[in-house]
Amino acid sequence: MQIELKQEQKIEQFFEEYYRIKKWDKQSNDIVAGIFLMIQILLLMLPVQLLWEEENRWILLTSIGTLSFCAPLLYLASYRLVKEGQQNTQMVCQKIKYLPIDIQALKKWRIRLLLQWLKKSFLACMLIQLLFSLIIIHKISWMNVVYVSIVAFVIPMLSNGLLIWSEK
Repeated sequence: MQIELKQEQKIEQFFEEYYRIKKWDKQSNDIVAGIFLMIQILLLMLPVQLLWEEENRWILLTSIGTLSFCAPLLYLASYRLVKEGQQNTQMVCQKIKYLPIDIQALKKWRIRLLLQWLKKSFLACMLIQLLFSLIIIHKISWMNVVYVSIVAFVIPMLSNGLLIWSEK
């Protein structure tokens, strides 16, 4: 436990120092991830009960699923890829292999960041879906909760979590 805490502190120090120099890299990723999240939230304003009645429901479901995968991916990109110079990007795992940081500790740390992001975005998506379901169709169903749980938590957690754990 003490070793993991020291590893996390070293990882946080590494990113603090790196993004002290290159603030715009992290800020640009955060802004784009926020834009994707806002688009996802706007699409979730339409209650799932209305989606089942529409002919083009698969297009909307696919776009929401894609956005739910891309927003955390872009948020975590600043902790996955680092830029060297103007054109070169390098994986963080390759960059820190010379530091006294365990790769598994880095992966756990990024999973924790992913969970923090998903908690916030999931709550926002759930509130929007339930609120607009009450406003538009005047009821909340189990479909609303399951739909948002799958689209805003399960899909991004599985896809991004697998991506993090598969890195070498």
